[in-house]
Amino acid sequence: MDRKICKETQPSVGFVTLIEKTQYMPPTTTPSVSILFINTVVFGLIVFVIQKIISNSSDRKIADFKGLIDQQLLSYKNLYDQQLIQYKVEFDRQMEGYKSELKYLNDRLLALHTKRFEVVKEVNDRLVRLDSAMNALVRIRPTDPDKDEDAKIKQGLKTEAFEAYADYNNYILFNKIYFTEDFADKLEEIRKQYFTVQWDLNSSERFINMGLNEIDAHRESADAALKALSQIRQGIPQAISEVEKEFREMLGVA
Repeated sequence: MDRKICKETQPSVGFVTLIEKTQYMPPTTTPSVSILFINTVVFGLIVFVIQKIISNSSDRKIADFKGLIDQQLLSYKNLYDQQLIQYKVEFDRQMEGYKSELKYLNDRLLALHTKRFEVVKEVNDRLVRLDSAMNALVRIRPTDPDKDEDAKIKQGLKTEAFEAYADYNNYILFNKIYFTEDFADKLEEIRKQYFTVQWDLNSSERFINMGLNEIDAHRESADAALKALSQIRQGIPQAISEVEKEFREMLGVA
């Protein structure tokens, strides 16, 4: 029975031969050259169309983006122009304010310098008058035969010296603010020296009132007068020369 089954299950020779022929049979047909060419052309057209679509899409996007940028730039330009106009208006307004303030300060400075030049002239005039009066007071002069007339002349010289001193002193007190502190101190020092000179020249009666006899009083008075004379002819002129030099510098003629 086993042998029978094995025999029945074995394929026949003809069937095996048919299978072998089927497996190793070469293709009976091959694709033609025209079909391959058509496929290649179609594929190329598809690729070209796709590239064209992509290119057109990119160009549109670039154009849209460029238009957006141009629009934004125009908007920024308009905004910048408006701000520039506002800045210019504000700048012009501030410049007008600065010009007005500068003119005001310049006018004040000019008025101050004009007043200062006037003060310089007045101080110099009073100083010259005082120096002239003090020199006239101590200058040796011939005695008038008429005692009353001589006393009158002497009193006139004293009065002129005193009035010149008072005029100089008062003017310095009211106008020294127009000068620097150092220069005002120089003017004040001249005033003090003239005060000392006047004090020494009128010391005779003061010594008598202090209890000295007439001879001692005249001796002390003579010594004080010599001291005053030296101050008028040497000390004070040097101080005046320094002041006049600074006056020239103030006036710009040094």
